[in-house]
This record gives sequence, C-alpha cells and structure tokens, in this order.
Amino acid sequence: KMQTKKEPFSFDSRIPKPSTRKLKFEQEMTERREHEEAQINTQFTMRPVPKTTSEPLFEKKKARQAQKSADFKRESKEALADSERPFKFWELAVDKDQTE
Repeated sequence: KMQTKKEPFSFDSRIPKPSTRKLKFEQEMTERREHEEAQINTQFTMRPVPKTTSEPLFEKKKARQAQKSADFKRESKEALADSERPFKFWELAVDKDQTE
C-alpha cells in the first residue's frame, strides 16, 4: 500500500496581480521618461533680439519729460503774465509820461 503525502495548498501558484499603485507609478515614470527624451531631442532655436533692446528708449523718455516740463513752465509764466494787473501807481506814472 502506498501512502499519500499531504502537502499544504500553495497560494503562490496563482499569477500575482500588480497593485494599482504600482501600475500608476510605472505609468508616471514612463511618461516622465518620454517627456525628458522629447526635451533632450528638441533643437534649440534662437529668437532674434528685439529692436527695443538697442533703441535709446530711456533717453527719449527723459527728453520728452524735459520738453513737457519746459512747456508747462512757459505756459504757466504766460498765464501768470496775462493774469497780472499792474499797480495803480504804475498806471498813473505811465499816464503822466504819455501826457507829457
């Protein structure tokens, strides 16, 4: 008579299913690798230097401000001269000079 040997049931015989976390991690890593490869393989193209870099914009602005200030001062002096009234004694002195 032959006796049967009892062996415990093995759960390792099943194919292990990968966890969701591991799948997401692997997917993210492949996306990162692909993105890095795409960045490495792209050719750098230089843009032309803008014209405003070489233009003297600051000097032009300062000149405009100086001109504006000078115009304002001149207009203010003209407005003040127009609004001034001479003193009475001055008018009397001018009238005397004209009559003589």
